[in-house]
Amino acid sequence: MTSKPRDDLRDQPLDNPDMNLFTDGSSYYEEGWKCTGFAVTTETKVLLAGPLPPTLGAQGAEIVALTKAAQYAIGIRVNSYTDSKYAFGVCHATGMLWKERGFLTSAGKTIAHGQQIKELLEAIQLPSELAVIYIKAHTNQENQLAKGNELADQAAKAAARQVIFAMTLTHQGELDLELPDMQKLYEELPEEERQLWEKLGAEQQNGQWTLGGKPLLPKRYLIPIARWHHEKTHGGPENIALRVQRLWAAPGIYTAIKRVCEGCRLCKQYASLKIKAPAGKRPPATYPFQKLQIDYAEMPRAMGYVYLLVIIDQLSGWVEAFPTRKNDSKAVVKALLKEIIPRYKEKRRGSITHMCLKIPRQNENQRTAVFADLFSLE
Repeated sequence: MTSKPRDDLRDQPLDNPDMNLFTDGSSYYEEGWKCTGFAVTTETKVLLAGPLPPTLGAQGAEIVALTKAAQYAIGIRVNSYTDSKYAFGVCHATGMLWKERGFLTSAGKTIAHGQQIKELLEAIQLPSELAVIYIKAHTNQENQLAKGNELADQAAKAAARQVIFAMTLTHQGELDLELPDMQKLYEELPEEERQLWEKLGAEQQNGQWTLGGKPLLPKRYLIPIARWHHEKTHGGPENIALRVQRLWAAPGIYTAIKRVCEGCRLCKQYASLKIKAPAGKRPPATYPFQKLQIDYAEMPRAMGYVYLLVIIDQLSGWVEAFPTRKNDSKAVVKALLKEIIPRYKEKRRGSITHMCLKIPRQNENQRTAVFADLFSLE
């Protein structure tokens, strides 16, 4: 039993190859959907890229990317680079082992990515000479290998987003878009719109138009996309525009979103209902010293005392103050237990509120006399 799908498969670069290809797969969640895609590039150019079914994960996407690269390089000598140790291992070790076992586990179940691995082993036979080389990802180096790998990584992520593009358009019934065929977006594109895109610096590649690394959205799809995003949250134009522009390069999208928001029946119905939350409040005290306001003030040090504990009765505004050495809870408890509670133990609660309110705040002497009478010890 051989461990490689072909005897001349190498894990080191070929000398003077016809092409150096960089492959990558990507899988992540965005807008609540799982986005999966692949890409095959040279050091400077994207050759193949597209979305994949969401049932595939990142490892499956890496396998598909290597398969596409081998199919692209039919009959030529090629170095194929991958930053996936899993995909590299499938090519050089485990792939043929799984093939011998019929792509089944010891429990008799189909292995993960069995169909993709089978297609990869077949595609590996197509180039005249092939080397599948592992390369570290995200090294921040400036050489050609690092640049090619980074380009493949970005292209795979961008291709994965096409799942969202297709779903948003298909959801509206505006376009029957089958993945990964994004070229249908640009069928019957008006000449004046094409000229506008070119003035903006857009590029066309493999039938797709991009601007700033994002696919361009034709004008006739602005309203469907704006409506689809608005119906998810019923947010304002600014919020929806940010969501759309994360995915698309869409000249004129803000105007389209504004039209959709202004015409939304639900937004009109509830926009006038300005529900103001009630201000926070506490129930008022019903008798003196039922509720106290307590705080510390820092004072000049004198005889070891640094702080002034101030206690105010919420109902009457009566003030008590005690010097303390520390501004902690122990000093508060000590003042309450030794001073406030013994001195102001309630005696005539029923008449307290009425009598206190009759006394003007300015007449402190009269207030003192009333409190002494009301809270005298039994």
